[in-house]
Amino acid sequence: MSRQFQLMQIDPCPLVLWAVHQLAEQQSDLTLVAQSRDATRLWPLWQQWQPELTILHLCQTSPTDFATLRRICHASGKLLVLSNRPDRSEQQLFLDTGVCGYLSKNTEPNQLLLAVRAIQSGKKVLEFCTEHNTKNSDHLTHREVEVLKRVSRGEANKSIASNLCISEWTVKSHMKNILSKLNAISRTEAVSIGVQRGLIHFL
Repeated sequence: MSRQFQLMQIDPCPLVLWAVHQLAEQQSDLTLVAQSRDATRLWPLWQQWQPELTILHLCQTSPTDFATLRRICHASGKLLVLSNRPDRSEQQLFLDTGVCGYLSKNTEPNQLLLAVRAIQSGKKVLEFCTEHNTKNSDHLTHREVEVLKRVSRGEANKSIASNLCISEWTVKSHMKNILSKLNAISRTEAVSIGVQRGLIHFL
């Protein structure tokens, strides 16, 4: 009998939970030991099962969440993050915690299985996040432009975080980068510079 590679999954979407369950069922050496829609159960479930790989999607991430991910990685746990909108800056935030995989949630089942197999063999799996190439340090990423556009519409950080399915902490991080890159001292000035550069438009 082949050695079982234990998986755990945290995801708010029942359909995605079902899909991964079906995927694991079709593999003789993969065992799905636990699933939950509640992200707050990540640490207690991981402590209980200590799976070799956890596949997770976190709609809202906070410094506490990232601390939990670091704790799991430090304990030799492997994490594969699924993101609704893969973004280089978000990817880096997760990589800094020690995760070994970062993929789009739109990934096909067979590609997800390949990612699991790659991680199982000790490799890292990263989704390439498209951004325009530039040598200018003041260039905004696609996600930063998206955040700036929402700021121009008067959206608060909480609303932006909810609409983009990221944490308020991540929104604040994006805003810090935006202000720095545009050499702006306020959100209003950043919007003004964004309009001047054609990054955002008012109808």
